[in-house]
Amino acid sequence: MVSLTELTVPHHRQHLTALRHLQIRQFDSLVALPEWLGNLSSLHSLTISSCMGLMHLPSKQQLQRLASLVSVSIWICPLLWDRLKPDAEERPKIPDDYRVSHGAFNTCCTISRMREGNEDDDMSESK
Repeated sequence: MVSLTELTVPHHRQHLTALRHLQIRQFDSLVALPEWLGNLSSLHSLTISSCMGLMHLPSKQQLQRLASLVSVSIWICPLLWDRLKPDAEERPKIPDDYRVSHGAFNTCCTISRMREGNEDDDMSESK
């Protein structure tokens, strides 16, 4: 597992194609997740927490390249949380085979791959 805590994201991280779990936390100066995140082809889970300035995901094309990704957990990232609500700016970037679930109290959000045959997108959405 790799954790980044208030560091400049090293460009060489894009070459860690065997990386399965990534945590990004307490990185307030991070405004956008980097496009090279799509190169992490083995990434299974991504946890982002306490990134107060984070507002943007990588492009939909880069997110679709993450074939092994099962879930993204977002904790205490209020700007991104708001931008992932239905009809918000970042929501169209989420690939069609993922569901976004917002937790209570504006503190958490989960983006998870839907299982085959589960078409109930946004059924657990809290508004």
